[in-house]
Order: sequence, then C-alpha cells, then structure tokens
Amino acid sequence: MINFIPPSLLSVVVLLFLFFISIIDFKHKAVPSIFTTGLIFGLFYFNPQTLYYAVGLGIFGLFLWEAEEGGIGGVADIKALIIIGLILNNLIGILYIGLLVFILGLAYKFIAKYVFKIKKEVPYLIVFAVSLLVLMIVNSIYNLHLII
Repeated sequence: MINFIPPSLLSVVVLLFLFFISIIDFKHKAVPSIFTTGLIFGLFYFNPQTLYYAVGLGIFGLFLWEAEEGGIGGVADIKALIIIGLILNNLIGILYIGLLVFILGLAYKFIAKYVFKIKKEVPYLIVFAVSLLVLMIVNSIYNLHLII
C-alpha cells in the first residue's frame, strides 16, 4: 500500500508562486525581478543549507540559457531554477528536477513548434512549475524526502 505524505507548506507556496509568475510571463513576456529576487533571499534565510543545490540548479539554468535553439528565455527562468533548488533536500532531487525539466521542456518546445505551429518564442517558466508539481506528487506518493 502506498502512503500519501502531503508536501510542506513552503513547497506549496513556492509551487503557487511559480504558477503565478508563469501567468505573468505568458501575458507580459517579462517577470518583475523583485518577485523572484525577494523569494530567493527569503528562502535562503530560512534554508541556508540548500545553497549548494540552488547554485547547482542555477548553473544548469545557465547551460539551458546558453542553448542556441530552444533554450530558456531569460534571467527569471534561471532564478526560478534557483528557487526550486532552495526547497530541495538532496542531490537526487536536483537530478530528478533536471531530468524532468529537460524531458518536459523538450516536449513543450516540440508541441509548441510542431503541433501548434507557434513561430515566436514561448515562455518557459511553466515547464519549471509543472516539473516541480510532478516531483512533489512523486515525492508524496513514494515518500522520497526530496523536498523540504
């Protein structure tokens, strides 16, 4: 039997925040930096032990940003990855979220480009929010202790 463990309030708030800034990104094609930077400082204050994971995901975000075709759009995307890194508990969580972002990002770009025939750049923040949601569901079902 599988026991469902609900996620912490902090991770739910971060998930809702990511969906909120994804909506802003869809509507305005930009996210105010004060939102993401403020949350980074707040999360770091409460979880300084997760700094290494945040830096690791930030570097992963820089690699995605440097991708010529189909990379992520801007600094808010990198900050979103840093925010996710600040709520993860261990290196396995970082690897899982990186894999989810990669797979879901490829699927998202493929569907946008070839199914819906969107020629312009599509916002990428929603991929991070959905990846975190999937990780939270898997973490809750299998009790993996990946998220704070």
